Amino acid sequence: MKSVIFTIKSNQSLRIGEVLQAELFECYSVSAKDAGLKPSADSLISDFHSVQFGVKGKSSLGFRLTFDGQAYQVSVPDLATASDWTGALMFLKTFDQRHKNIPEYSIGLVSGSHLQRLQSHP
Repeated sequence: MKSVIFTIKSNQSLRIGEVLQAELFECYSVSAKDAGLKPSADSLISDFHSVQFGVKGKSSLGFRLTFDGQAYQVSVPDLATASDWTGALMFLKTFDQRHKNIPEYSIGLVSGSHLQRLQSHP
């Protein structure tokens, strides 16, 4: 399955509740690193392998958000609907408004283990 991945370098940790604060999104699922970890609004995105978000009442698949301590990745699957894409782009815009000086970003298309870099900014 192909995905489009947006990568934003940042060292600021986001909490699940900060994404939900806009009241545009809902959390679909989390992929936990530890079986004992229970997700909540106060949980850091970095506490999980990934967190799946979507636009409330509109998205089908949503978008996946991951954070490794140095960069966020927003992944949109190839079967995404217009609402899924809108949600991912709204998240990126919201992130940009909170963090005005994003020094680096890259956009790539991932198919299996092959990454094709589409655009980047130093």
